[in-house]
Amino acid sequence: MERNIRLDYFKVFLSILVITIHMQPLFDYGELRGWIITHGIARIAVPIFFITSGYYIAAKLDNVKSLKKYLKHLVIIHIVWNLIYLPAIIDVIYNIKSVILIVVFGFFHLWYTPALIVGTITLFLSKKYIKDYRYILGLAFILFMIGFYCGLDYLKIYYYRNGIIMAFPLMALGYCIKSRDWVKKIKNNYLIWAMCIGFAALIGESYIRYANSSGFNPFNDFQLSLLILCPAIFIYLQKHPVVSSGKGFISILFSGIYFLHPLAMSIIGMPQTYMIYKLPLVIILSIVLCYIFYLINKRIKIFF
Repeated sequence: MERNIRLDYFKVFLSILVITIHMQPLFDYGELRGWIITHGIARIAVPIFFITSGYYIAAKLDNVKSLKKYLKHLVIIHIVWNLIYLPAIIDVIYNIKSVILIVVFGFFHLWYTPALIVGTITLFLSKKYIKDYRYILGLAFILFMIGFYCGLDYLKIYYYRNGIIMAFPLMALGYCIKSRDWVKKIKNNYLIWAMCIGFAALIGESYIRYANSSGFNPFNDFQLSLLILCPAIFIYLQKHPVVSSGKGFISILFSGIYFLHPLAMSIIGMPQTYMIYKLPLVIILSIVLCYIFYLINKRIKIFF
């Protein structure tokens, strides 16, 4: 199977951005540069992950057998990583409500896999019953706007950080990019302008939220600029691929870093403030752990 190695490397960069979110504060809370990184630039990571999934899942949506196999694999991955992080999960269980929230929405970074599962199922049903891509995009936009509104209050995180409100709209974008062949249809200069405008808008949104924030908001997931910037970046990378055949370490490195970086953070130990100097250590240890899990995964495919 041919892969776009350029996209794989970029996803590794995105997974490092995720680490910066979870290692905050990289700098002092009161300094704008921390917001630009962790609540600005780094917020492109997960949306591009979902867009990528929607793009590549498009071919499976007409093949129920293939789709079921894919979903089954995701469920196995989710269960395995929850077992790996079980000691940390037990530490945050206080009552039956906390158990339900963890089971339904996932623990810490592991929310991504149930969101991906639900997003995939929602996309399949949308394609089956709505059919017209324009209506699917319209539904996706409405749901994204609901997420944007709920995201203004970080206490409503479980309302929007899930498969329907967050994963599906972005996966629908990826599906439309693939099914409507936007990679070929959209010209380079349009993409460059969209990336420039989207990036400037993202920095502007981050600054506005920083300037008007009465306190530290750790869940700044929804920004309107992401709807411009993230698809433009993804399409540009797909338009200028570096193609390689087969799967190698680089193909799973981004997911390995994503799943393993909290373990690396725990091993290294995190201070209460100013963690920027430990970021390289966490990245390196995450890559080392990822390679170990990669070797195991070559025999039993349960991690990636």
